[in-house]
Amino acid sequence: MKVIAPKRLMESVFPTVRNGGIFNASSLDLQFARTKTLDPRIDFTRASSGTYVGSDGLIKTAVTNLLLRSEEFDNASWTKQTSVSVTANQTTSPDGATTADLITWTSATTNTGIYQSVSGLAASVACVRSVWIRADTAGGTVGLADPAFTSLETTVTLTTSWQRVQLVQNASSGGAAGLWVRKKADSPNTIYLWGAQLEQSSTVGEYVKTTSTINSAPRFDHSPTTGESLGLLVEENRTNLVLNSATFQPSSGGLPASYTVDQVAPDGATTASRQTAATPRTFADYTGIANAQYTFSVWVKTTSGIASGSFNLNNAVSDTVKTASTWSANTTWRRISVTGTTDGATTGVRIELSGVVSGVVFWGAQLEAGSFPTSYIPTTSATVTRSADVASITGANFGTTRTNLLLRSEEFDNASWTKTASSVSANQATAPNGSTTADKFSEDTNSAFHQISQFFTSSTSTSYTFSIYAKAAGRNLLILAFNGTAITGGQVYCYFNLSTGTVATNVGTTAPAITAVGNGWYRCSIQTTTLSSAGTAAAFLTTSQDSGNTLYVGDGTSGYFLWGSQVETGTSATAYIPTTTAAVSVFESSWYRQDEGTACIDAATADPSSVAPVAASFNDGTSQNRIQIGRTNSSGVANRSFVVTSNATQASIAVGTTSTNQRGQISLGLKTDSVNGAANGALATEDTSVTLPTVNRLQVGDGAGGALLNGTIRRLTYWPTRLSNETLQTITQ
Repeated sequence: MKVIAPKRLMESVFPTVRNGGIFNASSLDLQFARTKTLDPRIDFTRASSGTYVGSDGLIKTAVTNLLLRSEEFDNASWTKQTSVSVTANQTTSPDGATTADLITWTSATTNTGIYQSVSGLAASVACVRSVWIRADTAGGTVGLADPAFTSLETTVTLTTSWQRVQLVQNASSGGAAGLWVRKKADSPNTIYLWGAQLEQSSTVGEYVKTTSTINSAPRFDHSPTTGESLGLLVEENRTNLVLNSATFQPSSGGLPASYTVDQVAPDGATTASRQTAATPRTFADYTGIANAQYTFSVWVKTTSGIASGSFNLNNAVSDTVKTASTWSANTTWRRISVTGTTDGATTGVRIELSGVVSGVVFWGAQLEAGSFPTSYIPTTSATVTRSADVASITGANFGTTRTNLLLRSEEFDNASWTKTASSVSANQATAPNGSTTADKFSEDTNSAFHQISQFFTSSTSTSYTFSIYAKAAGRNLLILAFNGTAITGGQVYCYFNLSTGTVATNVGTTAPAITAVGNGWYRCSIQTTTLSSAGTAAAFLTTSQDSGNTLYVGDGTSGYFLWGSQVETGTSATAYIPTTTAAVSVFESSWYRQDEGTACIDAATADPSSVAPVAASFNDGTSQNRIQIGRTNSSGVANRSFVVTSNATQASIAVGTTSTNQRGQISLGLKTDSVNGAANGALATEDTSVTLPTVNRLQVGDGAGGALLNGTIRRLTYWPTRLSNETLQTITQ
């Protein structure tokens, strides 16, 4: 199968860069630090909550939706009570898509409805439930309740406009909460629902869509000292092993420690612990893994003056110091950390605090496996895991690859087409594209079915569309069919009237269509879905007398002019793709090109480990084909980009270094005869012979064959052309 490059999106030379004007010519410009929002083309998930630094310098918790299938009320995650049914995707939702579901009551029984419950929450924690509701006609009410509190309810007065309604009620003493929409005496028989959410909060937050898992909002981080916006925070999966992390009070070893929880913490709550007596030594033990790195971090300050001490990471059994961090604190909060590696004999990890005098305040303790601290993970009575951030552009948001599976799509006289009781004369009429390439298909003088057909490779349980341009040439009724063992009943077909431009008779096909394209030409199409078992499939075209007879004695001349045949996956005919000796695929995207382009990343990573952090990756879901932009595995500080095709490195562009936690700007220009990059204004060495991979996604801060960024992305920009070397330098300065 060959791939045709898309039509050139930009032919002109880009203007000289002035005041960032080059960025106006980009086809994708994700300005995370400026907008603090995600482009709607980006899919984002994190199956847990997470914290970040707000613009006010305080630590915030991202909104997390604990309900599953938040827009799919027909799903089994939602319990439908007696006489309640759901019809999916029946009207326009608040976000403009047709994803709002219709809820129908088939009886007048009150207090029946649809609900979902969540268990395992902290007992009696504040929870807010919310959902969008609307009705076809104004008037009447419904109840918004929680399945755990059947006597409590908020009454919602229905309108014909969408309204987001909410109910605040603590979780049960057993740690359960949920959302229940139920019928009242004056409720209509039908309402629409969309966007259900349950949050552990007393106020409703931004809506976060969920599917099969819970989901949390993306985090846009800030400098804790200046409030500067740093961009989208992307981190790997981490677990905080310290319990009661806010009021961190290690078990005593040696003299006991005295603590009072009475200080305002970095998140604004009064949960920080003040030490009230001198403590020469306190420690806490945790189970670890042999030969693994661990990092302990905690916020410290003093109520007055300056104090100092040290945190040691020790072996819990032998109490030998593996590594130590001496610190000093003043009256402002400072997060300190220490990293160490366990040995092979002892897997216990001991956090030891020593040399501390009274008046020192602690908050937000965290012990995690890894060589650097990540964002704070709050805990209470159990360890807590923060899931990885996953941000990507895939599917139609990235682009669409369409394939015409038929060979010789304009050459019906070719042997790729099987002729039965018929013949084809090439290039007999003007085709719809204005060229003289339309063929004449004629019946012969036998008593037979007069047909032309071609087999194609089909997949099981897949929708296919067969389309062809046709013009009457003695016969007005044209039959298109799918035939073969992969087709339901062995055959589905449809009659098209080329005189009236109408569908005459349809037997088994889905949504047949006929469209006039001028000069007597029509594009006719049929659709079907193959069976779940393997089999053969063919596209058939058959002549018919005006009476509808298909088995008849032909006159030797009558038939049709034909041009532009196509079989493709999908439920409708798309733009025609010409073929010759092989099936042909065309990649189409509003912003990405497979044959050339330029990307520029402005990001920072906290990862100093031996794993290469990735700022962006264009790939096909594997490490075999990827364009990766980020750092090398040399302490995570050298800027390096890779181009890999069919698991072979095509280009490795290395230029300069960017220190851990420091902002770095990297560009990469791509073309088969010219690949180069720049970082922080320095240009790399050009590679003049590269085979570019075919990709179908952009992973943001992540990549096949690399580690998550573990940092922030200010900006990610893409141009559908290979910018000049001079410009590659300029956009990274």
